[in-house]
Amino acid sequence: MFADEALGVLGRLQHHRGLQLSEEELYRFAEPLVKRSLRWRCPSDEEAAEELIRQRGDLNLPEDQVFEKSLSLLATQLIPAWLEDAQNARADRLKMASESWESLGVEDLEGAVLHVSVSLELGDRRALRRSLEVILSQTTDLRLVLQPAFLADLEARGLVSLDTRNSSNHWCQHVQRAASLACLGEKAGVLLRRHGALLLSEGQVIAEGFNHCAPPLRPRGLDPQLGRHRTFDSPEEARTVAKLSWKRSRPRPAQRHAEVHCLLQVPQLESLKSSHTEILIVELADVGPGFAWAEPCSRGCMQLLMKHGVRQGWWTDGKGGLVTRPFRHEPGLDVAAATFEGSGRLSNDPISERSCLDMAWKQLRETEGCRPWTQEELVQQGAEAVAEQQRQAPLKLRGRVFPLPPRKRSTEYAQALRQKGHA
Repeated sequence: MFADEALGVLGRLQHHRGLQLSEEELYRFAEPLVKRSLRWRCPSDEEAAEELIRQRGDLNLPEDQVFEKSLSLLATQLIPAWLEDAQNARADRLKMASESWESLGVEDLEGAVLHVSVSLELGDRRALRRSLEVILSQTTDLRLVLQPAFLADLEARGLVSLDTRNSSNHWCQHVQRAASLACLGEKAGVLLRRHGALLLSEGQVIAEGFNHCAPPLRPRGLDPQLGRHRTFDSPEEARTVAKLSWKRSRPRPAQRHAEVHCLLQVPQLESLKSSHTEILIVELADVGPGFAWAEPCSRGCMQLLMKHGVRQGWWTDGKGGLVTRPFRHEPGLDVAAATFEGSGRLSNDPISERSCLDMAWKQLRETEGCRPWTQEELVQQGAEAVAEQQRQAPLKLRGRVFPLPPRKRSTEYAQALRQKGHA
C-alpha cells in the first residue's frame, strides 16, 4: 500500500508534470522516495516535484537520457527488490503504530487486541503486558477475545496461563472450537469473512461448520418469455434465450456459509423442532488476532435457522463478549422468495440461492432415506471451485509483478489466459 502511494506520486510527476526520470534518477531519487514511503513519510506531489527539480539543479538532462519505461521497470523489478532490502521498514511502521496507540491513552478493547499482536511481533513485553491488562479489565475470559493460534502462542511464551481464564464457562470452549473451524475456511477458499459455527442440541454439539467454497451455480438472468429472472440449464441456453454475454453466462462462483454447513449435517431436520437447538457463530477478524461481529446474515442463513426450528442464536460481538437472541420459528417461510428470487437487494444473490438449493437437496435425500453428508464431504464438493480459484490468482504471475491494479493487461498475462483457454 505504501509503495503503491509512492509509485502513484512518481507516475503523476511524469504524466501530469512532464518530469521524466532518467535511469540514474530511478536510483538517486525514486529509491529514497519509496523507502521513505514505507515509513509513512511519502511526500506530496508538490514536495516530490520540488525535490526532483532541486536535485537536478542546473544540470540539463539530454533527451536521450530520459528512460521511457521507468514506471514499468519500477513496478516489475525495482520496487519488489527494494521491498526485500527494506527489512526494517515493517518494524519501523509497527513501532510507530504502537507509539501512536499508547500516546492516545485510550483503553479500547479492539485497539488493545491489535496492540498485543504488534507488541508481540516487536518483542516489546512491557507494552504487551499493558495491553493484556487492558483486555483482562474488560472481559472475563481471554478465549472470548483472542483466536486460538494467537492465544496458544502467548501461552507458549509464558505471557498468559490457565489461571488468567475462567474454565467454568463452557461457552468459551465452544468459541475457541468454532474459531478453529473458521480457520479451516482458508484452505477451503475463504480468506475474508471467516466464520465457524456449532449447532447444539440440549447443550451437546451435533454439527460443526465453517464458510467454504461450494459448487458453482448455473447462469441466471432475465427470461424475456417469462418476464422474470430464472436460472438457466446451460450457458448456451442463457446466451440464446436471455442474450447474456459470454462472461455472464459462465458458471457463478458460490460460497456455503457455516450455518448452512451445520444444517446439512443434521440427520433429520424435523428433530430440530422438538429439542432446544442453539447455534453459536464466530467470525475471525480480518485484521488482527481478535473476533468480529458474527450475527447470521440475511442471505439465507437467518431465514433457514428460523424455518427449521433453531431456537436460540449466540455470536461473538467483537468486543470480548457474546450476543444472544431467540429466533422465531417460521415453518412456512419461503426462503427463496425472501432472498434470491425476490425483487429486493438480495435479488439473484448466489449465496442465498446456493443455500436454498442445498437445503432442497438435503430434504430430498432425507425422504429417500439417504444418510446425511459429513463435514468433509460437503467441503469436498467445492474443492474443484477452490482449485479454479487458485489457478486464477492470476495463474503463475501472482507475486511476480508488483500488486497494483493494471491499467492494461500485460502481454504475458494475456498470453497466459489464451493458453489456459485452449487447454
